[in-house]
Amino acid sequence: MEQLDVEDALVTIDAAGCYTEIVDAVVENKGNYLITLKDNQPKLIEEAKEVFSEVESNGFEGVDTYRESDSGHGRIEERIYYAMPVPGDSPAREKWRNIETFVLAISYRTVKGETSREVRLMISDLASNQIARFGRSARAHWGIENKLHWVLDVSLGEDGNRTRRGHGAENLSTLRRLAVGLMRKVKGKRTIPNLMFQLALDPEERTKVIKQICEQN
Repeated sequence: MEQLDVEDALVTIDAAGCYTEIVDAVVENKGNYLITLKDNQPKLIEEAKEVFSEVESNGFEGVDTYRESDSGHGRIEERIYYAMPVPGDSPAREKWRNIETFVLAISYRTVKGETSREVRLMISDLASNQIARFGRSARAHWGIENKLHWVLDVSLGEDGNRTRRGHGAENLSTLRRLAVGLMRKVKGKRTIPNLMFQLALDPEERTKVIKQICEQN
């Protein structure tokens, strides 16, 4: 985090990064945070559920809300975001730096007439009236995550990798992401799988791409 410029940015992190040390690092670098909750923080997620259960019975009346929807490729998606202030006497205020808001995200996905529902809870140090920003940022986060994961799995076989010793898995993951980032800079209209195939067959093309990367950096 210390190597990133996050000043005035809203840093979105999934549940794997829901730790006070990460929150501290974001705040100390003058950024804001929006972090997904899961069972790794049971007390915090239970409190968030209680806060929203109280207002859900009234149809979320008076709650800051943001809605968005889109469709394509035979599916329809609707996302609804609600934001509530963290209670002033909440123990979370002592543990989580600058925490201000609980966010509830409900996603509906309809494919071939069948609808599925997904619920996520998040925390942020921004006020609840920033709900539209929460919604857009959360959507952008998962869009990037899904696209990156697809490339890492399909093109670089990340899910099938069984490296477990020491820091091997972490190191390989870093190298894969670096490789994807560099290839995206020079691939032009080619897809990453197509570029990888060309590089595997043609040494001259590999030299050309490496030169392009060096010139851009």
